[in-house]
Amino acid sequence: MTKRFFRVFAIILVLGTLSTVGMAAKKVPKPKQIVAFMDDTMRTPAQGQAQICEEYKKMTGIELKIIQPVHNQYYEKLRLAFAAGDIPDVVEISESNYVQFANEGALVDLGKYIRTSSLKKVARVLEGAKVNGKIYGIPREAPNGPITYIRQDWLNNLGLKVPTTWAEYYNVMKAFTQKDPDKNGKNDTFGVTAPGPSGDVPITLADNYYRDFYQNASPTFILRRGKWIDGFSQKEMKPALERLRKVYQEKLIDPEIFTNKTSTCREKFTSGKAGMFAYWAGMFNVRLETDLQKNLGPAAKITPIPSLKGSHYLARVPSVNAITTKAKNPEGIFKYFIEFSHDGNKGQMLFTHGVEGVHWSVKDGKKVQLPSLDNPALPNPKSYNDPALQIVPWVNGKAPIELDERIENSRKLFAGKYTNDVFQVFTDSRRRIEDPLNNAKNEALVKSITGSKTVDQALADYRKRYMELKVDHVLEDINALTKK
Repeated sequence: MTKRFFRVFAIILVLGTLSTVGMAAKKVPKPKQIVAFMDDTMRTPAQGQAQICEEYKKMTGIELKIIQPVHNQYYEKLRLAFAAGDIPDVVEISESNYVQFANEGALVDLGKYIRTSSLKKVARVLEGAKVNGKIYGIPREAPNGPITYIRQDWLNNLGLKVPTTWAEYYNVMKAFTQKDPDKNGKNDTFGVTAPGPSGDVPITLADNYYRDFYQNASPTFILRRGKWIDGFSQKEMKPALERLRKVYQEKLIDPEIFTNKTSTCREKFTSGKAGMFAYWAGMFNVRLETDLQKNLGPAAKITPIPSLKGSHYLARVPSVNAITTKAKNPEGIFKYFIEFSHDGNKGQMLFTHGVEGVHWSVKDGKKVQLPSLDNPALPNPKSYNDPALQIVPWVNGKAPIELDERIENSRKLFAGKYTNDVFQVFTDSRRRIEDPLNNAKNEALVKSITGSKTVDQALADYRKRYMELKVDHVLEDINALTKK
């Protein structure tokens, strides 16, 4: 028995040695450099980007090179880079662009790396990043979306309460337009500002910015009970268009909604021209109010409101970090860039709050945000990933920097009633009709809202174009692909 024990023990030792050797052989090689193509979600050079890259190199030994086009040219420049063969290692990418790049074989399937990483613990978050059952990108943050911000001081001036129903919302819009809410003796305000119907992403028709008006409708392709349908063709769209038509005809909404960008809406809201504006929950609560008070004084206040009765907010699928198939060391990039930025510890601290002494410091034993380098009136909001939307918990269970209560409040109100958007599915047949179909939707929106046609006439015109483009067949293709 003793001899048998020692034989078994010797075998275990040998196997253990072999296992150790195997593990050593599988050590992930570290890249010398990582080239990352990033939107303005990453701090810009004026906001301390170089210092972040320097700190990253100190922590990992890897040179981080960031390519950062201006926001409104981001995807144009990304496509040009791929077309020219000047392809980065990592790309920040979202929505239809993510799906398209994944389907075209431009992105690495990250499944095998996830299975052996700490990120497998957040599988629920990763579910939202699947394209045809595979994960090609890791969400930077938890899902989030626009929430309606309202001028609280205007409500106070007019003796009004926060609206909870469409009728109350309409009455507030009317009062904000017609009853001199800022008490300056001029007729120079309107109830709501919003971006153009095509928004920042044409495919969505600004659905997430117009939730108070769309309510239970959606102008996009939507997944309902496991089946894709065209939301613009559903019965709920008619009352949604009628609501938009009514407020536009009565001049209660920004007359420039068809040409607005979100940046121009922010300027109008924070300069006191509009009383309500739907924009991102969380960090922007502080930024909008800070900019507002910078322009109009400390009495100017904003309040985020719960979604109206019968409506809901829409959480957009967050952008992801994906590794391109041209990257020479995808496993090393996954480990030392993506996993590192979500480690719940020092890496996450760098990619969330930035560099000590530049973006944050320790005061009276507590970590605190420093003023933003490009705008000292604001605290540094983040370095890359939103601190209010972490996908991986901090190692000690507590955020290293306490967030402004306004950030927490708007996030809680948003989370009270929202639905998660899903990645749109693209087939060859859909790509062929995408532009003309979006044009038809925009045309129906413009004509019905401006009054050049009735809502019924505009929807009839859209239905005719729908039939010409054979959208039913496209939906059949999409649903057949979804079932696979």
